[in-house]
Amino acid sequence: MSHQVLVIDTSVLVKWYRLFAMQITWLSPTSGVLQRALEIARDSDVAVYDATFAAIAEKLSAVYVTADQRFTSKVPELPYVRRLAGFQSH
Repeated sequence: MSHQVLVIDTSVLVKWYRLFAMQITWLSPTSGVLQRALEIARDSDVAVYDATFAAIAEKLSAVYVTADQRFTSKVPELPYVRRLAGFQSH
């Protein structure tokens, strides 16, 4: 009989604990948000992963701030997507 050994990096556990202690509201994208993400990805030639964040921001009437210059340069028509460099909050 073989036994499996699970090795846990305690620093990772501490980071997870701190993350969950922040009381963040976790959201799962709805089918409408995913559909919009696919549209953004197709129309702008970006990854669906990145487009999903933009679609969620659009749905929540929020601003999506990212350090991804390539992504922001491909979606200039989305005013709620802003690049971190030079970002000014209101």
